[in-house]
Amino acid sequence: DLGVPEGSRVVCVVTGHGLKDPDRAIAEIAVPASIDADYGAIRAELGL
Repeated sequence: DLGVPEGSRVVCVVTGHGLKDPDRAIAEIAVPASIDADYGAIRAELGL
């Protein structure tokens, strides 16, 4: 129980994380790896 009555509206204000400046957010992320849809390739990418 989070103490929020059923039917309530909840608002989340996010500040200071670069989300209001998409160019900054995009500049900070790494490009995800592109791998084959293959179990062995997935294991190799994860170092397993």
